[in-house]
Parts: sequence; structure tokens; C-alpha cells
Amino acid sequence: MTMKKLIIALVIGAFAVSVASAQGPRELTPEKVDKFQKKRIEHLKSDLNLNEKQVKLIQALFDAQQKQMEEMHQNSEKSKAENREIMMKMKDERSAKMKSILTTEQFEKFTEIQKKAVEKMKEKRAERSDSTMVKEKRKIKKHKSKSEDAPVEN
Repeated sequence: MTMKKLIIALVIGAFAVSVASAQGPRELTPEKVDKFQKKRIEHLKSDLNLNEKQVKLIQALFDAQQKQMEEMHQNSEKSKAENREIMMKMKDERSAKMKSILTTEQFEKFTEIQKKAVEKMKEKRAERSDSTMVKEKRKIKKHKSKSEDAPVEN
């Protein structure tokens, strides 16, 4: 590899690192969480035909659970398994409270909406996973072809 190619490779590598670090991790701000919750409640209101009392009770439930989630994330002493267990308990509590707030028909529809959301999330995860695997395979293939084209030095 000539010195010129080496310098170009280093410049490209430094640029890629600076772009990646500039993007940084996605952060959930309180504003984004509030916006998401409002949107979620509006969807539930229209999909389940909620009355105002139900909307207020659900809003209070979501707010309380959001507070619990924030506290859980701030307490970094717990393992992922412990946090997962806490989240599963929260999910069960939310389901029980939603059952007490909604009518039987509304709760059945709510359960269906939840199932569809889980399926959609699984599909998106699979797509991301597939996309990542395809990118990795391309990198490997590209690397192999470059190493095959490179002259062998003795």
C-alpha cells in the first residue's frame, strides 16, 4: 500500500468516526416521552371510544408507570434481568388496572391492539437484525475481494 493510499484511508476513517460520534445515542427526553404518551392516549381514545373519566384514569396510570420507569433507569445497580422482572410486573399491573378502567369489550380490543403492537415490534426487530446481517456480510465480502486483489509481497 502506498503512502498516499494510507493517508487517504486514515482521513476517511477519521471522518467516519467523527460522523458516528456526532450522531450519538438517541436520548429519550421528557418532552419526547410526553409527546409519545399523548399520542398513545389519543389513539386509545379513538380506537376504544373512551369517555373523559377513562382518559383521565389512563393518563394517571401511564404517568405513574412512567415515573416508575424513570426511577428504575436511574437506579443502575440492578441487572438487566432484575429490570426485566420489574417491567413484567409493571405490565401485569397496568393490564389489571386497564381491565378495571375499561368495559369488557374495550379491554378485549385493547388486548388485541397490544398483541398487534408486539407483533409489529418483533417484525421491526427482525428487519433490523436482517439489515445488520446483510451489512456485515457485505463488509466481509468486500474485505475478501480487496485482499484477493492486493498484490502479494515477498
